[in-house]
Amino acid sequence: MLYKPGVRALSSENCSVCPNLKAKPGLFKTLWFRSHDMAKIALYYNPNCPDCVGQAKRTAQMDWLDRVELLTEDSPLAEVPIGEIVVVDKQTNKIFTGIYATRKVSLQVPLFFLYGLVLYLSPIRKIAGRKRQGCNGDACEI
Repeated sequence: MLYKPGVRALSSENCSVCPNLKAKPGLFKTLWFRSHDMAKIALYYNPNCPDCVGQAKRTAQMDWLDRVELLTEDSPLAEVPIGEIVVVDKQTNKIFTGIYATRKVSLQVPLFFLYGLVLYLSPIRKIAGRKRQGCNGDACEI
């Protein structure tokens, strides 16, 4: 299943540390969730894709602030296809796919930050969002 690039919201607002605690609006939610979830985003990728694994390793090496949690299990949408990534923002529970996921990761990693800012420009986003030849001969979003 191919994901359409975009943003989706998860229905649940549970804390990953305390799954039985529902989020309450206001100051409590802000302080509690920021103190428990150190990683701001969760990056889901397919472990069978060599390009994905290599990019995930580079991202982990450059993530000095420990804001990106790398996961190889199924994303909230479904199993992650080879050559694609799914990013979940842990504070807002929004799901990002395609070039929007790449932008979200880039804004969290210090060395990729400027690239993330440039991806707000529509012409650059169209060029960067084109699929390239992937590791298995199919198109790849990375």
